[in-house]
Amino acid sequence: MSPSPTVSASPTSSADLYGLANATLDVPVRPAGFEECAQGPRTKFVNGRSGEITLIGSASEADVDHDGALDVVAGIDCSIGEGHFRQLVAFHRRPDGTFATIGIVVQAVESPDYENEIANVYDMEITPLGEIRVGVGDYNTMHSDEFLQGVHQFRTYGWNGTAFVQTAGSTSFMVPAGTVDLSVNATPMTYAPPVNGMRAGTLTVTIRNDGATAVEDLSVLLAMVPGQSVCAVPGVSFEPVCAVGPLDPGATKTVTFHHSIPACESGSECSSGTDPRDRVNRWADLQVRIGDQKYSEVRGVPVVFR
Repeated sequence: MSPSPTVSASPTSSADLYGLANATLDVPVRPAGFEECAQGPRTKFVNGRSGEITLIGSASEADVDHDGALDVVAGIDCSIGEGHFRQLVAFHRRPDGTFATIGIVVQAVESPDYENEIANVYDMEITPLGEIRVGVGDYNTMHSDEFLQGVHQFRTYGWNGTAFVQTAGSTSFMVPAGTVDLSVNATPMTYAPPVNGMRAGTLTVTIRNDGATAVEDLSVLLAMVPGQSVCAVPGVSFEPVCAVGPLDPGATKTVTFHHSIPACESGSECSSGTDPRDRVNRWADLQVRIGDQKYSEVRGVPVVFR
């Protein structure tokens, strides 16, 4: 009597997304508002795509559920309008080459709580311990506008036997209320009279630690339109972020930013709506950050022209 034939899985590689590119998967259902995305227990992928707006953008192979067998973690992307929403899902490969869903690692969502919800999920890396380190971003990282300054973070997730839970990294994009107490005061962005067709502006931010503990890794960011503001701290690279560093209780530090705009005067070629003087106040974004979290934000700063 001949032995029964066995079914063996094809060799896996990143070229075919470790077997996912043409697999039928149980894709976890996304939150409300994502009904257009391909999802559900029999979602068929062909060359990494399922339908018009859903595709597997990336995949990594590792033993993430710690059972001794290699699993596949996939970034399943769904494009809705201008949004690009990624869902990281871990799959266990069965002996016959099909897949069972282990669970969602993390996913991007749309929510009224745009300050703290994960709106962007970027590429991942698997740590030597089989955990998954993921780049995530808040609502503002979904936009490319230079005046919207989003917060990017790295968060790590691991399998606890039942689900993936966060094991490292910040748990919110905002500094939790009541953990620190800072006084933040900013001068108007004050532009000097025109010189060679340009106005040079200066804005100063003063921060005082009114709390009882030192604040580490403090920084100030100023986004201006048009162009880019520059941190005026000696030895710091020319970018719109001033590193303040640690701030002891009762201590005060001051940072200064420079910004230049074309000098559009009355009767010049600048028309209503394009005059940079009309834009700087409306779009300025001043943020105080502690590490990779936002402490405070002011949209639109006072502007003075000399």
